[in-house]
Amino acid sequence: MSDPFTHAKTILKILEENGFKAYIVGGSVRDYLLKRPIHDIDIATSATPEQVMTIFPVTFPVGVKHGTVIVRHENCNYEVTTFRSESGYKDFRHPDEVTFETSIFVDLARRDFTMNAMAMAMNGQILDPYGGRADLKKGILRTVGNAEARFKEDPLRQLRAIRFIAQLSLKPDRVMEKAITTCAPYIRHLAVERIREEMTKLLMQDAAPRGLELLLRTGLHTHLPGSQWLPRLECTLDVSFRWLDTEDERWALFLISSDCKNPDAFLKTWKFSNKTALAILSLMNAFQRRNQYEWDKLTLYQYGLETACSVEKIRRAMGHAFTSQEILTECWVELPIKSRSQLAVNGRDLCRWLDKKGGPWTGRLLEHIENKVILGEVSNDRHAIQRWLERHAFD
Repeated sequence: MSDPFTHAKTILKILEENGFKAYIVGGSVRDYLLKRPIHDIDIATSATPEQVMTIFPVTFPVGVKHGTVIVRHENCNYEVTTFRSESGYKDFRHPDEVTFETSIFVDLARRDFTMNAMAMAMNGQILDPYGGRADLKKGILRTVGNAEARFKEDPLRQLRAIRFIAQLSLKPDRVMEKAITTCAPYIRHLAVERIREEMTKLLMQDAAPRGLELLLRTGLHTHLPGSQWLPRLECTLDVSFRWLDTEDERWALFLISSDCKNPDAFLKTWKFSNKTALAILSLMNAFQRRNQYEWDKLTLYQYGLETACSVEKIRRAMGHAFTSQEILTECWVELPIKSRSQLAVNGRDLCRWLDKKGGPWTGRLLEHIENKVILGEVSNDRHAIQRWLERHAFD
């Protein structure tokens, strides 16, 4: 099997040839051991940011204050960070003081979980001072050092723990779970955007209910924004997220299964973009409509094929009877038009034919004609529509 770190190890080699120590660190080492796909590869080094920028011709000083430089090498970007220790987290996110270090072991000591506190040398040797490899084999998630201290430094680590438990099918260490229960109120100090991003990552896991169960068990959910609008959050444990593809679908399922009492207020509280909020609300509205009636030509036309298919996937995820995408697609293909822009007439035609000035009436009449075309009661043809109009416009 080819080495996924071949190109990254070139960075290590160049740094070592210049007299510095360097290792691949973090999630990529963890995913390598789990035989999972590897995405971003991070590198830690004893070189300072200034020294890194001197060694490599193409760099981007994205976080020099905290020791981080992006190195562009062989058309790939690598985040290269100086070994460091940290102290003080007054804003519950960033350390008040960062000290550059010369030891990889000091650097690993500041990391969140044991599985993320491993480093790989250029020869493939893995440094694992906190037993991350053993924890992965046991399927246990455990913090580096004191769990409460880790969570007070950055309370988002609690949600990261919950997400990792779902993503990697892990069990929480008992000490860590107790620490989440104790530190749960600190989540209120976080910017809602950070909470939303981590919750979205959790909901994108097929095993999201595994993490949501811990969210409930520790009481962390009661400190999340808008929790008062989710009276049946425990019902999210009984749905199957694996049938869904998009973030909008998964958030809609989360809110529907939680029996969200004020989706609009919830989405505003969580600071979703207007576009995303409208997409989620549209799915929820279509779902409620579908609960009352089967899809017909008009509702399929109104909501569109994509929304209809998403609603049926949500129904399937909740264990309801659902209509297949194939059947919906067949019905969609048979529609004479797919949008008003395809209608053979427009408002100007109506004004000319009826010798009237434009106004709100044109929109209402166009909608009426649109419905007649969809139902097959009149052909989508200018002359056919004009003849129908002459007969029925004043009925």
